[in-house]
Amino acid sequence: MSISASCISSFSNTLSIKISKEYRYENKSEEEEDFIGLNYNLKTGEQIKFSDLFTNDAGIKNIISQSAYHTFATEYLYKYAQIIYSDEEISWDGDMNNIDYSEIEDRILKVLQHYNKNNNYQFCFDEREVYVIIGNEVIEIEMRNFYTQIAIYNRYAKYDEIFEEEPTKQFLVFVLKDDSGTMYRRVEKIGDNLFIDVQIVNWAEEDKKQFVKPEKYIQDVEKEIKECEDYVNSNKDSAIVFAFLEDLSYNETDKKVDNTIYKAKATMAKQYYQDTYLEKVLDWEQTEKLEPDYTGIHLVTLLNDSSENDKNLKVDMVNPGLEDNDE
Repeated sequence: MSISASCISSFSNTLSIKISKEYRYENKSEEEEDFIGLNYNLKTGEQIKFSDLFTNDAGIKNIISQSAYHTFATEYLYKYAQIIYSDEEISWDGDMNNIDYSEIEDRILKVLQHYNKNNNYQFCFDEREVYVIIGNEVIEIEMRNFYTQIAIYNRYAKYDEIFEEEPTKQFLVFVLKDDSGTMYRRVEKIGDNLFIDVQIVNWAEEDKKQFVKPEKYIQDVEKEIKECEDYVNSNKDSAIVFAFLEDLSYNETDKKVDNTIYKAKATMAKQYYQDTYLEKVLDWEQTEKLEPDYTGIHLVTLLNDSSENDKNLKVDMVNPGLEDNDE
């Protein structure tokens, strides 16, 4: 048996700690896992209850039922699926038609039999998911599927709090997972016709990070955001989705900061933005990506892909390596 503890999230004035226990019986080959969650409201020091994560009118039992099905089906599928790696993509050969749904339905039934909205279940959460134990089953609740019923982002988070720089996070749906080197992130829906995703990453070695100052780079990209705002304010029937990713590193040989910019600006009709494209953008922001793309999961990738097959967009791209600044 092994026991470990880790802080799995700290955002929106909340803290979630997971204490995991992994164990295996002598007569069994597979490991089993259990955990205890410690979840705190940092403004008061009080522990957060499972029901506190949801809005007052949320259908929690329905959320649990749907999430249990998704969790068990995924477990079943990956148990028998083979992951296929290639230079182009990561895929798997799982077949949803071969799932034994009766087994899954039995497990869901047992979970719902244990469900009681007054119970204090063991749970923890990160920026994307809530992990809860009900009836000895660990269920993963994907926030993106129920974000209108998730309360944590407006129940605890305020711009004027001291625990983090909240304006660099997004309040539109939920907080994004950032790379460890991220030193600035701004994801925001501005007005009714502008969406931005800005990320600046510092890849300098740990002892050189202090040489890479964010102020200059933030100032430069804020000017571009202002240009987008001015455009949509002057063109009321238009909308823009602006994605910007900048990688910074310290060049020890030349004693300077090297940078690489990935940038895309999609201009479209406001009606198309509101009816169709914004939903695609939000779905992209909220979903984990596996594609080995040069910008990884960043929104630049979606705009680049959209530029090839979506005639409703006019996309201006900046390819990596074309812009460099020296300090």
